[in-house]
Amino acid sequence: MDQEAMTEIGRRSFLKGTGLGLLALLADPGRAFSKIQVVEDPLQEYEYRGWEDLYRKEWTWDRVQYVTHSLGCVGKCSLKLYSKNGIPLREEQTATYPVYAIRTPGKYTYEIMGKPRGEYIRYGPGGKIPSFSPRGCQKGCLYSDWMKQSDFLKYPLKRVGERGERKWKRLTWEQAFDEIAEKIIEIELKDPGAMVTTSRPFSQLSKGGSERFTGLLGGQLIPVSAMVGDAYPGGHTALIGRVGSTLDDWFTADLLIGWTQNFTAMRMPDAHFAKEAKDNGARIIVVDPNHNVTAAQAADLFVPIRMGSDSYLAAAICNTIIKEKKYDAEFLKEQSDLPFLVRPDTKKFLTQKDMKPGGKEFQYYFWDTKSNQAVEAPGCLDSPADKKTLNIARLGLDPALEGRFTVRLADGKEVECTTVFEKTKEGLARYNLDSDLVREATGLHPSVIRTMTDWILESKSLHITNGYNCQKHYDGYQSERLKILILVLTGQLGGPGAYHQTYEGMKLEGGRAAGGLHFPDQPARPEFGIEKPIKGGKQPYSVGIAYEVIYGDSLERTKKYFANTPLKEQIGFDANDMEAFLKDAIQKKYLPSMKPPRISLWHSCNNYRNKTGQQSWREHYLPKVELLIGTDIRMTSSMQSCDYVLSAATDYERWDIRETTTNPFLTLYGQGVKPMFERRSDWQIYAGLCKAIQEKARARGIKSIPFEYWNGTRQVKRTIDLSTIYDEYVQNGELDSDEKAVEWHNLKSKGIGKEGHEKLVRDGYAKFRGPAKYGNYEDDAPARSMTWQVVQKKPSGTNTGRFQFYVDHEYHIKLDQMTPKPQYTDMWRGGPQSPKRPDGSPYPFVMNFPHTKWGIHSAYRNNRWLMRLQRGDVYLYLNPKVMAERGIKDMDMVRVYNHMGEWFARAKEWPGNPPYIVFTEHGWDHFMTKNWTHYNNLNCEFLNPLELAGGTRGHIVYTGNHTSNRIYYETGVDIEKVEG
Repeated sequence: MDQEAMTEIGRRSFLKGTGLGLLALLADPGRAFSKIQVVEDPLQEYEYRGWEDLYRKEWTWDRVQYVTHSLGCVGKCSLKLYSKNGIPLREEQTATYPVYAIRTPGKYTYEIMGKPRGEYIRYGPGGKIPSFSPRGCQKGCLYSDWMKQSDFLKYPLKRVGERGERKWKRLTWEQAFDEIAEKIIEIELKDPGAMVTTSRPFSQLSKGGSERFTGLLGGQLIPVSAMVGDAYPGGHTALIGRVGSTLDDWFTADLLIGWTQNFTAMRMPDAHFAKEAKDNGARIIVVDPNHNVTAAQAADLFVPIRMGSDSYLAAAICNTIIKEKKYDAEFLKEQSDLPFLVRPDTKKFLTQKDMKPGGKEFQYYFWDTKSNQAVEAPGCLDSPADKKTLNIARLGLDPALEGRFTVRLADGKEVECTTVFEKTKEGLARYNLDSDLVREATGLHPSVIRTMTDWILESKSLHITNGYNCQKHYDGYQSERLKILILVLTGQLGGPGAYHQTYEGMKLEGGRAAGGLHFPDQPARPEFGIEKPIKGGKQPYSVGIAYEVIYGDSLERTKKYFANTPLKEQIGFDANDMEAFLKDAIQKKYLPSMKPPRISLWHSCNNYRNKTGQQSWREHYLPKVELLIGTDIRMTSSMQSCDYVLSAATDYERWDIRETTTNPFLTLYGQGVKPMFERRSDWQIYAGLCKAIQEKARARGIKSIPFEYWNGTRQVKRTIDLSTIYDEYVQNGELDSDEKAVEWHNLKSKGIGKEGHEKLVRDGYAKFRGPAKYGNYEDDAPARSMTWQVVQKKPSGTNTGRFQFYVDHEYHIKLDQMTPKPQYTDMWRGGPQSPKRPDGSPYPFVMNFPHTKWGIHSAYRNNRWLMRLQRGDVYLYLNPKVMAERGIKDMDMVRVYNHMGEWFARAKEWPGNPPYIVFTEHGWDHFMTKNWTHYNNLNCEFLNPLELAGGTRGHIVYTGNHTSNRIYYETGVDIEKVEG
């Protein structure tokens, strides 16, 4: 019998026997140990029997292959998977990452305003930066065990009861494809493009397959970062999109600030860089409401800020730097919009439209002290080609940061203008670090803020890591703009310092780019007004969480939630205003057009877990869905509501590739074992659906469907071609297998190419060589964002071409939020916008549920070994003082509730948790909780109008990054002990 046949027998025996053996042991546990004998000397008296060799055999294998993981994690750690007879046994970390960052003296230097400033990369002893070896965490090293748990899907399933009733019928793939294809065709003919996809995986083929499929059907995408509260719309206004360095850049810091970034627990593969930075002389500050493990083990200064008041702390630091004139004036002049002129009469930038007939909208001005007049600032979005530079010293310009200046407009009228810097100073003036306002808001003693500010001013290589948790607050928008302002005021962004905001950035032409795997091309169709081919013209279009708010009727819940809360007095707008701003944004086409969710695809996304007011959302959203398709590796709580559940191959059973900017390596999913049971890879699942659709459409003679939509900035024309959808998906055979798709992607991506692809397949990873976001992946230094702008003087994509701190959009003007400052009225003193009880009294606690070290979102949360390390049940942390006052003991069942919902969990004592916070690590699945309740039963949708700002040109327009971010933490609750 050949090896392949023996392998299949071994796999079948495993798949059949795992369940039977466990049942036998549970039925008679004593029998398993009945023949164990007592011996005096095992080496002399213990008779050898073959069954005792099981443990030894566990450490034998017949195949080793490189793998990685994708379930919402940004680590992309390369591991070796050991398997036998096609069954995964265990994994080990790949520890072969090289030391690549070695100093070349004088290479990484820069200048500001024509003056040299020396090197901007801070290496360690011997001119080196430590390597990334090894990479991994306890979740990844348990994947081979976790994938054998009973909730992992084996076959395609069809719902046979009511939605959510959890009654299923097993289907063949052919049956599933046939039935789903028939329904998709009927809906597409009735309402073209009425499809929306939520796709979570961070890998090129898995995410690419779902997006390519959606795009070919004219569908819409929910931007995943905004959906889970990880978008950065405030940061986008200052520096475009989302930025971040490779995490070996932490090592180059002499001051590393973890701002709600518990990196010891949440960035396990990379936390060593922070520790090694300390060994290299760095100091670490941790800003967080909780005394977490990073604060305990790594911090030189712990800043126990009151939850949701980060903007007050950042404003106090900025105000101190400005008042004490310790800012880097030359950096501000060259690299920011702070010298730009603003008209107090309109509260808008002075533009060429004001100064010249037929002038341009995004050509701005500053006051040149050499010529003593307003001059056009080079490097703006509408600057001429010969002025597309930030090297203003070479152009002989020296802008004023402060003052008031009279300017004559095109119509002859004279107006007095001031600078963005003056307006910024004005907005920050009341936030003195020793003021009652700042102390009451933040809960911090002035000496703590003073120490933090002094360390920032002493730093020569300041790095701020902005944790995802900040963005889940209403306060997140302006607090991020203020953190970026700290870096810019001190000249520490893009040169010697860095801002670590997110982990996405490799430019992959073969992936999420026009004409890549994700975004197929639109051929020329003159009969429909499409005169020439459009690269990426059939990509799905992003619609933002406003889509879920609208179709989930979520603002009705928001109105009830805050019915007795004086929001308008506290922040300047209330739930009715949120609705009015949303309607206005839709009417003015600041947002994309939206089609109803007749077809909803939930791709590897436990969708309920991330919905605020999730029970209400389910009740209002699902009736609008005619066909709900779920593709996943597990039967999550969300999958249990689907009409069809498609069993996807796990990370160890497929070919794929992974990119993020945590490290400079592209990482391989090398199909460690073939798919077990009847699983299929995501790429092949959507290929199968496309094939079934195409066959049916051709049999029915269905012709091309012309389709148009508004993408937030322009009208898009395209076609939906059901009769060629499979040919387009596989690109006429170029992409019909996973291996071919991986190779096609890599060869098309300039930073990988043939050499990189061969190394990737051979070694499990390959170093990327190409552009990041506003910086390059270097051969001898970390990838650092914004170096193109600061070092090379290339304008960024902001309207001003610089770090931009003034936004003159109508929404910002209406709410008086043009400059960075806390977004509150004079009557508020910081903290979450917690709802009041129906009687108007406040709730005593706020909820906090940041990322967990025991899972990747909801993935791994039910792993049997990880659960053993955390009580084996859903839990929450309470301060011991609160537990004593409420008569709650360790492991008691606690009901967490407010007037909109409830949730149940076991109590755990944590002295590091402030008394006013009810804390749980996020990701619990509904089926793990009592009565299927969830902590997201207790909150509601909260829209910040500033995040709805849009237009048709410039960077303050709708994108998947500049969009409403999901806000979770404006959540007031009470607790009580219950039986259970």
